[in-house]
Amino acid sequence: MFLRRVHSFGLPLAVVVTVVLTGSVLAAVTPVLLIGGRPQQSDGYANSTWVAWTSRANSMNAHSVSNAFARPIAGGTAIQLNAANTQGFTGGLDPGTNTVIFQQVDLSARTNPSGLYFYDLDTQMRTPVPGVNTKRWEWGPRISADTSCSMSTTGRTGSGAPPSSSATARRG
Repeated sequence: MFLRRVHSFGLPLAVVVTVVLTGSVLAAVTPVLLIGGRPQQSDGYANSTWVAWTSRANSMNAHSVSNAFARPIAGGTAIQLNAANTQGFTGGLDPGTNTVIFQQVDLSARTNPSGLYFYDLDTQMRTPVPGVNTKRWEWGPRISADTSCSMSTTGRTGSGAPPSSSATARRG
């Protein structure tokens, strides 16, 4: 109960401080809806040309189905980044390029059901992130200006919490 009160007071304070410190900047910014409506969109990333996101929809059997998409900011047709009959989760756009990093999950695969991939939006080519994918569960990809790919791996264990570790791989 005490934590709830502290949290509820903290948010308005943060908003007031933000408005006071950046009020002149906020007046010049007008939000623009890039992706909206159903299904649910999350994990959005953009550069000056493209926007990438994860789309989650409930299927007929009430299981959530997620796919990674990208499309030009100016509009046009969305491109599904993950392969057919898999699920995808975006992790970011490589700064200065039109390459998205994402997780691709194939639950029908016996080995390596989850891996990290790059999708080059210019060539529309999907490639595994070199030196990262193993027989373990790769997830949570991120990419930064120094072209490093940070990711976490977990081993699946029964119903308990899976063990986890993290690693960084450099693109060559």
